[in-house]
Amino acid sequence: SDGRGGVVPRTIKASNIHGELEDVGQVVLGGAVGHNCRIGSGMIIFPGRMIESDVTLFASAQRRVITRDVRYEESDHFMSKVAEKLVQRQYPRQDERDERTDQHTWERW
Repeated sequence: SDGRGGVVPRTIKASNIHGELEDVGQVVLGGAVGHNCRIGSGMIIFPGRMIESDVTLFASAQRRVITRDVRYEESDHFMSKVAEKLVQRQYPRQDERDERTDQHTWERW
């Protein structure tokens, strides 16, 4: 017996440091939601998923259940002309440069 009493049949998978899914040996694992995210009502997010900073998610027929990590480039605000103009990136990745100052934006904080 695995100590779970057969209630949960298997362990979950989560992204490793290389972005590949791997078994984590646990039946429950929390996810991570970045800064400045907007998640609409009705969204279902699977355990162990990561939502990058500045992501907007709308519940829609195309996407209501989040089964994998969501990167900024996949944010739903890009699908709306109005939202695309209103939502600005506040927390870029460390390797993204600020074109105005040619510095890493993190160095300015």
